[in-house]
Amino acid sequence: MQRRAQGACEYCRLPQEASILPHQVDHIIGRQHRGSDDVANLCLCCIHCNLKKGA
Repeated sequence: MQRRAQGACEYCRLPQEASILPHQVDHIIGRQHRGSDDVANLCLCCIHCNLKKGA
């Protein structure tokens, strides 16, 4: 996942270096929607994109 993301948010492509807070690991399909913990369902994302997601 880290290699795939190349150090940038996988939603908006903001580089980690341009972000004040470290990027987070996020479930693409949330656990509450029966998403798995498989690497294929995880992505690296910035705090802004992670907070925009909702149920």
